[in-house]
Amino acid sequence: MIGAWVGLSPARSGLLANTVSGVVAGTQYKTIGATWQAEAAVRGAEASRAQPE
Repeated sequence: MIGAWVGLSPARSGLLANTVSGVVAGTQYKTIGATWQAEAAVRGAEASRAQPE
């Protein structure tokens, strides 16, 4: 839609749309991965604290 609005051909407009959606998806996956990594670190720290020495 934006590509057509600024005068891009349909092929270039599609490429632009796919690129933008890919960047957004990559950012979301990076956030999810960082969250899982942080949760695993917290679980590891809590587990090591819970074990008697």
